[in-house]
Amino acid sequence: MAVNRIVSFLPSATELLYELGEQDKLFGVTHECKHPPDATKKDIVITTVINSEELTSKEIDIVTCNLLREGKDIFVLHEDNLKKANPDLVISQETCEVCAAYTNQVIKAVKILEKNQFFIQWILTV
Repeated sequence: MAVNRIVSFLPSATELLYELGEQDKLFGVTHECKHPPDATKKDIVITTVINSEELTSKEIDIVTCNLLREGKDIFVLHEDNLKKANPDLVISQETCEVCAAYTNQVIKAVKILEKNQFFIQWILTV
C-alpha cells in the first residue's frame, strides 16, 4: 500500500520526513513540531495540556506528575484536524508517555478515524 497522507505525533519523525523529502505527504503534526520552520505551517493534530512556555522545569515536573497520578492525559487530540488530515499513516512512539503522544492518544486517533470510515495504518517507533 502506498502511503500518501501522514500524521506525525513525534517531532523527530517530522524532521526526518522533511530530511527524506516527504513533507508534501505530511498533513498533521504536534504543537512541538517547529523544525524545520515550514513544519509550523502544517495543521496541528495534537497538543499538550501543559503550558511549558510559562512554567519552570520544576513546575512542569510537578504538573506532569499530578496529571499522571490522577490518570489524566497530558496530550489532547484535535479531532477536526485529524479528520481533515485523513492519514493512512500515523507515526508515534511507545517509549515515554511524557515526551510525546503515547499509545492512548494513538488508540484514540485510530478510533476517531475508524468511526469516520477512514482506513489507517499506524506504526510505533521505539
